[in-house]
Amino acid sequence: MNNQDKAKWCERGQEDEQAFLAIAADYRLYLVEHPNKAGDIYETDYQLANGLMDVDLKHVTTPFFKAGNYGYDPDYTVTFNHKDYIRYRYKYPEWGNDMAILFWVEWDAQTRFDVNVADITGVWSLRLGHFDEMVRRGKLSCHSYLHRTGESGTNAKHSWLVDLRGCTQHEKIL
Repeated sequence: MNNQDKAKWCERGQEDEQAFLAIAADYRLYLVEHPNKAGDIYETDYQLANGLMDVDLKHVTTPFFKAGNYGYDPDYTVTFNHKDYIRYRYKYPEWGNDMAILFWVEWDAQTRFDVNVADITGVWSLRLGHFDEMVRRGKLSCHSYLHRTGESGTNAKHSWLVDLRGCTQHEKIL
C-alpha cells in the first residue's frame, strides 16, 4: 500500500480497530467503541468499558528502521504523529488521566537500509499526560517525512519517536 494514500490507511485503520477490539480482553483491556466514533472516523477509537478514559489505537506493522539516526533502538521504536498530538492536546486540555495511546505492534524479523530488527508482537500503552511531559521536556525526537512536504495532502508531516520500553506493556493472558 502507498504510504502517502491517507484514505486507504484510514480504511485499514478502521479494520484494525475492529480486529483489536476482538482481542483486547486477551490483554486485560476492556474496551468499547467510542460512542462518537460512528459519526467521525477521526474520533478517539475506544473508551475503557467503565467510561473513565478514552483510548486511541496505533497499529504498527512496520519498524522505524531509521530510529538509530536519532539514537533510538529500531527494535523498540514506534512513531506517533505530531498532528494527532496537537489534536489530542486540544481535545484533552487538562491532560490528567483522560486518554491513553495503545501501540499494537506486530512485525516480523527483517532487514532494511542495512538495519536488522527483531520479531516483535505485543501491546503497549502511554498516557497522554506522560507523552506531553516528554515532548515539553525535550525527551523525544521528532522525525520529518521527506515525501510529505508542501502539497502532500493531509498526511502528518512529522512524527515523534517513542521507545516502547518507556511505555506500559500489557501481557497477553495465556
